[in-house]
Amino acid sequence: MGIIWQIALTYIGAVVGAGFASGQEILQFFAIFGGKGLWGAALASGLFALVGGELLILAREIKAKSYQMVLYHLCGHRLGRIYDLLLTGFLFVGLAIMLSGSGRILTELGLIDPLGPLVMALLVGGITSFGNEGLLGASLALVPWLLGGCFALLCFSAASPAHGVVHVGTFPPWWFAALLYVSYNMGLALAVLTSLAEEVPSRQARLAGLLGGLGLGAALGACTLTLLLTANPYGEFPLLDAAALGGPIFQGGYALILWAAMLTTALANTNALAGRLTILKAPWRGVALCLAALPWTTLGFSRLIALFYPLYGYLGLFLLVLLLTRRWR
Repeated sequence: MGIIWQIALTYIGAVVGAGFASGQEILQFFAIFGGKGLWGAALASGLFALVGGELLILAREIKAKSYQMVLYHLCGHRLGRIYDLLLTGFLFVGLAIMLSGSGRILTELGLIDPLGPLVMALLVGGITSFGNEGLLGASLALVPWLLGGCFALLCFSAASPAHGVVHVGTFPPWWFAALLYVSYNMGLALAVLTSLAEEVPSRQARLAGLLGGLGLGAALGACTLTLLLTANPYGEFPLLDAAALGGPIFQGGYALILWAAMLTTALANTNALAGRLTILKAPWRGVALCLAALPWTTLGFSRLIALFYPLYGYLGLFLLVLLLTRRWR
């Protein structure tokens, strides 16, 4: 069961990135629908569990060594080549986004401005040099803290609920927003789980996906309820603002949790990309990728998200349909 838990935690850590842990994604895809957002979190949890198991099984069935093989299998060679190029670019930009955001947090904690992203690049590259073992070990160490932070934040919010009015969105409907959220993370899930598929026996792949999906659903539900209880904290980091309910020490601790969320996603992106970068020896691939992503971090965290994150949803929706219908095609 050890490896199953590690893969489930890695799956959670890949999805719980900066947008999730900061609260922006939770706000836009779930909390804005009021109480129905909790139903959306439950639907997303079920879809994540289904997608995780299917991806692990498919990757093992075709003996995929990288996400390229899975894309070719799902889309065909011609379209798969286009998706391979797009997904590689998106993973690389996602790495730059995580380096930028996590480096910014380190800078606010006292590092000189240019050093924050550089320190993160070296840390991510160093961990990735250990391959799957580095990614799984980091997830085992960090993701339980991420989940614990979500539930601790919910407890503080429940103890001091705000008396505001929650603006409830009507379009798109809550269920479609949940579907978009899963498709939005589809490319990253495909890339990360493909790189880990050989680590889990086929008969236990669905269990790993189920545990990952349930963990994501629990975190989604807790964070959605936190935002509902704190009544529309529409700042750049809604959950970090909500953490102020626990006092400055707890808010500082949650800032570290946000940093860890960015780190786990950066590791997932880099590990997946390293499987495609075959021109270098394996231990050096992660460092090379992180150093190549450093110049992109100068564009800024929020600008990178605004430019590139919406494209993940368009890419992932088609892949989600292909994956869930593959047994009937």
